[in-house]
Parts: sequence; C-alpha cells; structure tokens
Amino acid sequence: MLALPYALATEEAIDYVFGLIRETLCPCYNPFTTPIREALTKMVPIIQQDKPEVFQKLQTAGLPTNQLFAELIKLSKPVL
Repeated sequence: MLALPYALATEEAIDYVFGLIRETLCPCYNPFTTPIREALTKMVPIIQQDKPEVFQKLQTAGLPTNQLFAELIKLSKPVL
C-alpha cells in the first residue's frame, strides 16, 4: 500500500479509487494490516469493470520497488 500514490499517479485516479470507499475506516497503526487495503479489496470488481486502466495501475502497486520505479530510474541521471 505504500506504493499506491506512485501507482496511481493522477489526481483523478486517486479520487476515483478512494471515492468508492463509503464506509468509515477504523484507525490502524499497524503497517502490516490496513483498513484501506481491506476496503479496496472489496472494490476490485467495480474498478475492474468501470476503469480497467486504473485496475492495471493498482496491480503495479504490489511490484518490487525497482520494477515500480523502473521508468523513473531510466530517466534519472547520477549525481557526480
């Protein structure tokens, strides 16, 4: 879930995904269990049907960091 803002890089995608959550989420300070993940898991069929491009981006959030940032790494120039 930490990569979610990087996977959903547009404001519209973030607004759409989090706009689907209609329930009140309980606070959670445990980084290994997140109410947001549980709520989003329930929304997967809706996202898949309505916005398949957003669903594809959500799937990239689970990739290893080096794959998630591969394009950014290609564009980056080392600082000498």
